[in-house]
Amino acid sequence: SKDRRLGIYRFEIGSGRSELLKEFSPDVRVITAPMSSDGKTIIYGLADEHTLEWSAIVSLDLATKEERVLYRASSDARRPGFPSLSPDGRWIAFYERVGKDNLFYVIPASLGGTAGGTSGGAPRLVHRASMPNRVGTWIAWSGDSRYLLFSGRMAPDEHWGMWWVPLEGGALQELDL
Repeated sequence: SKDRRLGIYRFEIGSGRSELLKEFSPDVRVITAPMSSDGKTIIYGLADEHTLEWSAIVSLDLATKEERVLYRASSDARRPGFPSLSPDGRWIAFYERVGKDNLFYVIPASLGGTAGGTSGGAPRLVHRASMPNRVGTWIAWSGDSRYLLFSGRMAPDEHWGMWWVPLEGGALQELDL
């Protein structure tokens, strides 16, 4: 904003006016803020600006401005982030790096959170890729909400590719692009 307030804003295209929906301190980094298909909720990840370590996946109700923690990292986890809302609005996928593992989880979009999981149970692991695999962190969904898609290199000397895995788990497959 003009007064340098960090936050999530709603912009009115016709008038050019903006409304601050959620303000953040300079010590917080927000990344990815997908909006629900009904336009009522934004999902985002929070990280420490200095260490860049992720701490939580959060939802913001645009009408009430109520914030809910959907997932909070457990003490041994790093960087839960890059949330992606499924097209049907039922799931939030996110990536987490724990040690040398790249983990892809889903949680129901409707649940509120407690430390290390959600009130409806722990996140469900969809895929685990151990290093030396290099996995991209941006997650996309298939249009039918049945598959997670992400970029990655499955070995240090291999090409980068686009990969998909069924939401219900199963073998990772490379898309033929």
